[in-house]
Amino acid sequence: MLKVLFVFVSISLISCKSYQKIGDKNSNYIPYYLKVYEADSLFLVKNYSLAYEKYDSLFKYYEPINMPLYFEFENYIKSGLLAKKDKSFKKEFKKIVTNYGYNYGNIEKDTLLQVLALRFKKSKKDIEKWQQQYSSKIDTFYRYQLTTMNLNDQKVRNQKPINWEEVAKIDKQNDSILRQMINEVGYPNFKNVGSFRKLNESEKKVDLGVEVLLNHFTSSEESFEFYNQILPNHIKKGECLPKDYAHLIDRYYTKNSKYFFFYFIKFNYDFKNNPSLVRIINERRKKHGLPSIEYEKIWFEERLMKM
Repeated sequence: MLKVLFVFVSISLISCKSYQKIGDKNSNYIPYYLKVYEADSLFLVKNYSLAYEKYDSLFKYYEPINMPLYFEFENYIKSGLLAKKDKSFKKEFKKIVTNYGYNYGNIEKDTLLQVLALRFKKSKKDIEKWQQQYSSKIDTFYRYQLTTMNLNDQKVRNQKPINWEEVAKIDKQNDSILRQMINEVGYPNFKNVGSFRKLNESEKKVDLGVEVLLNHFTSSEESFEFYNQILPNHIKKGECLPKDYAHLIDRYYTKNSKYFFFYFIKFNYDFKNNPSLVRIINERRKKHGLPSIEYEKIWFEERLMKM
């Protein structure tokens, strides 16, 4: 039986009282990520009441991100429903569309979200109107650029045989475009490029992840240093997912020194005979908003392997 494994003990939530928003220069989302993992660990073991309380407390201080794989805002709603909390979730149900891009198809396929659609008598047409509000806030060109970069990244690597000169050319091109977009628009996040869910039926392909692109930029020492310098600040502001940075660093370290820094891409490594290393790695992870090694193993087994 899975036991609750809190990510890091005694996380002080926020020392300041102001509401923190994604992208604000003074925001610090490191405590946010750690609290999400704590609430998520409760959600995993079906302690919905306490999970709800953790989410509810957190969102009083922070603008929710709704991170891919964790979906903390969605699980906030679901934990409240499953715990039978005395709350209508009317505002939250609308926000999951207008702020996070859930479409009618997502809602229709989800039993709990469908319950809310029926409760508030929201039709497909109503959901589509809300989604238009969401789409109006998205930088569709930036969104298109990211999808195109990811397509080009994979296309050149799927050729047989691989033309490594062409690969290097595409990586350099993608790196240049991403830097330009970061400089002109900001770091890609759900507020400027939206979620991986389609904006409308005409959008055929959506791939907004930067994790794979960043990994491939590690071939260039200058590129690695550039992103290594800027990403920690974007993590702190709630714009860059901690896992994207962890993957970049681990990929670079394995290429150059043959060991892992965060053990993000090899979290299932057997640490039985090296507890001191676990402590060191977990401190590194905590500092950058990542879950503990122990929790990552449980999370992978309980959720990702069952997808």
